[in-house]
Amino acid sequence: MNDSQTTIPDNPDSFTAAIKAAYPRMAALLEAHPEINNGNFRSQATAIAMENGSLKSKRKKFFELADVFNKATGKFAVCKKGCAHCCYMPTMIYAHEADILGQATGIKPAPVPYRDRSVVLADAVRQFGPPCPFLGKDNSCTVYDHRPLICRLHHSLNNNPDDCVVSESGTKAPIAKIDADVIEAPYHALVLRHASREPWGTIQMFFPNRL
Repeated sequence: MNDSQTTIPDNPDSFTAAIKAAYPRMAALLEAHPEINNGNFRSQATAIAMENGSLKSKRKKFFELADVFNKATGKFAVCKKGCAHCCYMPTMIYAHEADILGQATGIKPAPVPYRDRSVVLADAVRQFGPPCPFLGKDNSCTVYDHRPLICRLHHSLNNNPDDCVVSESGTKAPIAKIDADVIEAPYHALVLRHASREPWGTIQMFFPNRL
C-alpha cells in the first residue's frame, strides 16, 4: 500500500493467512468508499496544509478529516468499543496534542525534549506493551473526544481483533488496513514546516505519572 492508493495484490499467496482473510473486508470497504482509493483524502489533507489560516485552525481541520476517514473505515473495521489492543502500541503524539489532552483532563503533560525523529522512532519500537495512560478500567478511552490524530486513523480490517494483541516484538499478526499516511504525512509536513523542533514522542512520555 502506498501513500495515495490502496490495492489488493493479484497474487496474495505470499501473504499471511490473516492478511488474506481480510481481503473481502477490504474489497467491500473500497467498493463502498471509492474516495479512499482515488487520492481524495490525500488531496484534501494537502489542501488543508497549504491553505491560508492559522496553524491551530489547520490542525482542527485535520482532526475533522481524520474523523471522516474513521467513519468510512469504521463500518468495516473489526475494531469495536472495548477492544483496546491498539492502546498497548506506541502511540506517537506531538506536544500540542499532549496539551489538548492536558486541557481536557486537567493533567499537565511532562516536559519532553526535542529529539531527532529517527531517535524517537527507534525508542518507540521498544515500547510495545505499556498501556495508554488514558485507557479506562473497562477498556474504554477516557479522552475519546480529544484523542490524538493517530488514534482517529488507526483501524484493523483483519477478521480477528486478537490479531492486534501486542508483545515486546509487535502485534500477534500483520494488520490489514488502509494507509493512514494519506492524512498523516501531510499533517507531519504541516507541523514540521511551522514548528520543526516541536517535541514528538509516545503518549506515555508526555504522561508518565498516569501509568
